[in-house]
Amino acid sequence: MWRIAPLPLLAALLLVGCGGADDGDATTPVVQGRTEPLSAGPAPAPAELVGRSFRAEKLRGRRPVAGSVVGIDFRARELAVQTGCNGISGGWTIAEERLRTRDLVQTMMGCEPRVTRQEAWLSSFLQSSPRIALVGRRLTLTRDDGSTVRLLERGADGGPPPIAGTRWTLESIVGAGPNGSASSVPAGVSAPTLRITGAGRAELFAGCNSGGGSATVRDDGFVVFGPIALTRKACDEAAMRVEAAVTTVLDGRVAAGFEGDKLSLAKAGRHLVFRAG
Repeated sequence: MWRIAPLPLLAALLLVGCGGADDGDATTPVVQGRTEPLSAGPAPAPAELVGRSFRAEKLRGRRPVAGSVVGIDFRARELAVQTGCNGISGGWTIAEERLRTRDLVQTMMGCEPRVTRQEAWLSSFLQSSPRIALVGRRLTLTRDDGSTVRLLERGADGGPPPIAGTRWTLESIVGAGPNGSASSVPAGVSAPTLRITGAGRAELFAGCNSGGGSATVRDDGFVVFGPIALTRKACDEAAMRVEAAVTTVLDGRVAAGFEGDKLSLAKAGRHLVFRAG
């Protein structure tokens, strides 16, 4: 039979006798000093995470214990965590760029020793209000001691990430006409980025200026952009050419499709090709 215990009590019990031996699993103690920067990108709003599922790639710089799956599912009122053996659930929110959990409970099924240590560490980590950052499909949680949990969004069908909610970075521009050639972002020009929020707003850095406007991702393969208001900073000629190409396409009804996991936005023979992240 499985039992459920309040997480603070259970985590304390699991941590007793864990020892400091380095057996190569993900819970090896951190070397003195920070191992990761505290900020790995912008913190998401709670609404950006609801309904999304992430699987851990690294815990404190190492893969999860072989054969175990560590993941976090964000539900409207509950956080559901796989630790590799038992499950953790409870309330959550995001405040001051930190993941705040409350009333966490964990099942009490007996597990293999290395997995037990892994989930004891993860239990403690989740209660520490780690900083949270989301870039594209990658989610990073960082505790104040520098230890991290890095996760990747899991698509239900293993396909590309969703258009809305993902941060897209421009990779290439394809010119108009049948012989239009593809060109990458010129050296020295910061790559434009686009994110469409779940609330229907486009957040755009166009290569020189930044701004936003309305954007609706439709089910018929089109994204409809409203007028995008940008700052009016002057940049060098190369950056302004890139910005003009981007804003020309992201106007009105734009055809959206995927080439593998890359997003193509096209209008009037011009294409913008973006990668997630």
